[in-house]
Amino acid sequence: MNQKQAKELVRSRLSDKRYEHTLNVKKMAVKLAKRYGVDEDKAALAALLHDSAKEISKDEMQELMRQYPQYAEGGEERPTPVWHGICAAILARTRWGVEDEAILSAIACHTAGKAGMSKLDKVVYLADMTSKERDWPGVAFPGGHVEPGESFTDAVIREVQEETGLNIRSPQLCGIKDWCENQCRFVVLLYKATCFDGELRSSPEGRVWWEDLPICPSLSCLWICVICFGFSQKKL
Repeated sequence: MNQKQAKELVRSRLSDKRYEHTLNVKKMAVKLAKRYGVDEDKAALAALLHDSAKEISKDEMQELMRQYPQYAEGGEERPTPVWHGICAAILARTRWGVEDEAILSAIACHTAGKAGMSKLDKVVYLADMTSKERDWPGVAFPGGHVEPGESFTDAVIREVQEETGLNIRSPQLCGIKDWCENQCRFVVLLYKATCFDGELRSSPEGRVWWEDLPICPSLSCLWICVICFGFSQKKL
């Protein structure tokens, strides 16, 4: 399957909003692939197909995973938000002639990632997360997800550096928030830090700036950074 065929295929399968998202992810994936030395054609094809199963029913997804257990990666035992990626990879492999394992992997793990992600996996994952049409209204603290094998502290330090350009030291846990959604439990860890160096800069995640806190004099001398982490597990 080439890019033209993939584009025509997803146009016929997706709503206008989802199709717009797909084209934005493809554009970002190619940009990231070029920057990080990844095959641009593979990134484009994986991006075009990444949500190709997004709008089929859960029953259809279950049937696909049961029909092809060797490709389902234990999908039925995982949270439902990751099913569409697994099913998109199954469809690409069994019905649309995609044989490249690297492309199939990037499609399958684009929602939540996996241990040992390849550069192509990461390109599609990041392209999906930073797609142009995504809009996070209001003001939020820097944050992100814990990567496989990464400690909470290391994740805090990495996310702050990636999103603000600052290098923090000794972040302190100051709060926890959790909730359940779609059979997943999400846990958010909130951190603050007062020791750092570097120059503040914005990133593709959004514009960042210093904010005075005149209504909280006791905090005005501190550099505050609250980091949100999300991870999920199947609800017991």
